[in-house]
Amino acid sequence: MLGVQELGKKFLEAGRLKLRPLCVYGTNDIPQGAIPSHTIDRCIAKAVFTAALFEETPLFVDASHEQCCPGGMVWMGFNEPHPKLKYFVTVGTPDFQGGAAEHLKATPERSKSSGRAQGKSLHLANTSLLGHATIISRRTGLDRSSSSLAVNR
Repeated sequence: MLGVQELGKKFLEAGRLKLRPLCVYGTNDIPQGAIPSHTIDRCIAKAVFTAALFEETPLFVDASHEQCCPGGMVWMGFNEPHPKLKYFVTVGTPDFQGGAAEHLKATPERSKSSGRAQGKSLHLANTSLLGHATIISRRTGLDRSSSSLAVNR
């Protein structure tokens, strides 16, 4: 079985990726030096992208983080989606979040179909740790014997 670092290298090569792939690791023990994603950006997606570009320190998202975007918490598997979330990530609606819109999807219908296609995200612990394969491997002690795949159902 391949270790975390080897898997990261294989994904980088096979996908011809420009950025190093990030690992998502469920844990109840936050490694020393890991930083909460919301200190980079309230939007988990933006924080993760920033981590892919620059960060050598792993990020973590905790189920108790109220500072994170509610949509990101849904995608991370920590919360159920609010019925009006499809408007917030698209065009906005006056009766949710003051009419704010993130414009991440073109229409509410596209947002809904995207969520259905992705399926329910599952989390394996109260905290998700995100970082480059070498960082996660070094900080958590993951090795060949503990490598696993997370799947959506």
